[in-house]
Amino acid sequence: MDQKNAQVVRAVELYYQRSLTQQKISEMMGVSRPTVSRLLEEAKKQGFVEIKVNTPVSLNSQLSELLRTELNLKDVLVTDSEVVDYEITLPKVAEATSLYFSSIIKTDSVIGISWGRTIKAFVDKLSEFSVPEANVIQIVGGLGGGNPAIDGQELAYKMARKLSCAYQYIHAPAILSNSDTVRELMEQKAIKDLMDKAKSANIYLSAVGSFDEEQCSIERSGYLGAGEKGKLLQSGAVGHLLAHPMDESGVEISPFNERILSIPLAHLQKAEWSIGIAATAIKAKALLAAIKGRYYNVIIVDKGCAQELLRLLKNESVYQIGS
Repeated sequence: MDQKNAQVVRAVELYYQRSLTQQKISEMMGVSRPTVSRLLEEAKKQGFVEIKVNTPVSLNSQLSELLRTELNLKDVLVTDSEVVDYEITLPKVAEATSLYFSSIIKTDSVIGISWGRTIKAFVDKLSEFSVPEANVIQIVGGLGGGNPAIDGQELAYKMARKLSCAYQYIHAPAILSNSDTVRELMEQKAIKDLMDKAKSANIYLSAVGSFDEEQCSIERSGYLGAGEKGKLLQSGAVGHLLAHPMDESGVEISPFNERILSIPLAHLQKAEWSIGIAATAIKAKALLAAIKGRYYNVIIVDKGCAQELLRLLKNESVYQIGS
């Protein structure tokens, strides 16, 4: 073994096996501290050291970084699993979201959340810790019929309990019969004050609904019948965000969107963190639409959804994200 490799092996033994500082190693070996750092880097290149990461959630870092670059996003997390079953994949994505959220929340954060099975899975996985000055706010009206466990009111309450903080909810449905009723409700002091607060949130957490699904959340809740869905599909709708139907470019579809009781989607574009959560490839088209609309700057998805996003991007010839 030549002198250079001998130095590399010696540095590895002292640093990784004896847990000495680089400064101490430099003194023992009679070299500078930057030299020790270079020797440790060389050890990785030579294969003397292999870094194995054991974290609670297994992520595909290469795919995460590729998507982050391709989509021009602030951050992307892709869970590393080949399983395509929604019931198995969703908890893994939810756990990754819980860890990510816990890493960015501040003591006085205002957190806006939507509703649905995906957000419920995230709240269920969220660890308990105390941020008493934070505030959890429902940002779109309730689902009404169906499963109350996935409604915004219940999820805001459960999340606030886990964070030991206050919460606010909208005591009104997400979709109303006409735009005039929406305007009237928005003028009520309780709802107006809540919406004003929700618009200042620094963290938003939401999930898209896909019209490729057999039934999306607003269909299961009875808000969207087959006839109205057919009209939306003819208008180019691929999915919805906060119950707002969007086309493949992320443009809201009127007049249906005027009947939605929620914060305007434009506020998601301005947030410090607007996190989109999705599991399985069937969500990819709707998720991509929301990304094109600049409603998300962070996405957390499974491997199947990530690969479908890349496939959709590859097939596009006109629209270029980040342009």
